[in-house]
Amino acid sequence: MANPFRGEIEAELGGATRTLRLGMDELAAIESDVGMGIVAFAGHVISRRATVRQLQATLYHGLVGGGWTAKGKNARAEVQAMMGPLGIVECFRIVAELVGAALKVGQADEDEDAEGNPTAGASPAA
Repeated sequence: MANPFRGEIEAELGGATRTLRLGMDELAAIESDVGMGIVAFAGHVISRRATVRQLQATLYHGLVGGGWTAKGKNARAEVQAMMGPLGIVECFRIVAELVGAALKVGQADEDEDAEGNPTAGASPAA
């Protein structure tokens, strides 16, 4: 199960539910792969200007950060194969969620504690 306080998300990729996470090493690698800072890249993803290669790189690093190990020698080709059945819109959605989760790490919601429980001043859910 994904831990949102670590920036983890779960996504269906390659016929399985997988945990993805972008730690500092993965974020730095994405910046190198996409040629821009992570906040600028997040803007590209949100505005749907990211390329398929950028989405692939982000999913690859997210999978590795979540503990995935490639079955063969060409890990990026495995990720590309996982992306195909999803379609480009779903790939954008997963990458946007993943990058957003990484940028939110350490910023707990004001009305939740570290375990996600409502705090005393929180308004009840509707």
